[in-house]
Amino acid sequence: MKNQPESFQINSLDANQDFNLETSDDQPTRQVSPLYHDDTMIRNQEVQRPVAQEMQRVESLTQNNQEVDDYFRAEMKREWTGWEKLTERSLYRQVQKVKHELLEASAHYRLGFYKTMLDARLEALNEKCDAGLKMMKAHFRLQVSTFLMAKMEELTLEVKDRQIKFLEMMKEKYAYSDTLTSYPSMQKRYLNSMFEEEARYLKFLDSLILRFESIVDEQLKKYN
Repeated sequence: MKNQPESFQINSLDANQDFNLETSDDQPTRQVSPLYHDDTMIRNQEVQRPVAQEMQRVESLTQNNQEVDDYFRAEMKREWTGWEKLTERSLYRQVQKVKHELLEASAHYRLGFYKTMLDARLEALNEKCDAGLKMMKAHFRLQVSTFLMAKMEELTLEVKDRQIKFLEMMKEKYAYSDTLTSYPSMQKRYLNSMFEEEARYLKFLDSLILRFESIVDEQLKKYN
């Protein structure tokens, strides 16, 4: 058989070496009787014999398979002459068929490989863009929320100041209404007017906060 490449060389299988059946010189030996030692060696050899035979069969099968593989490679690389194509037509057709099948299998493999790589790149790109979009949304939504909260706080403080000023003014009106005690009908109409004004203005201030809250809710719904 031809010399095998280094990567395909099969080392001989030594049953004694693989199963560590030989005793190392470095290991301490026990003192046993010569008769017991000879009897033990005979039994060990009988046990090792079928194992070594089986390992030889495996080595033989491996070498035969290498020979078949070498023959296959040689036929695939063979340069066919016109005469060989005629005289060995059946073999030539078989070789061409195998080459065609190998080419087709290789093409399917390459297409699957490239498709898998492109799908992975596309998935990575989608993930990257999706993550970037989420981060930008979070950034701008934080800015919007901060702005709206600040404006809500400003409006609340402004409404509180307006309520205090209005109630201080109403105090003066209530104090003035006390001077109308001698005029019951006038006092009654004045007080009713004050009650309506008080309720209407305070309700108006409350409605400003409610309308602003509805505007904020409407804008936040757009984010969902």
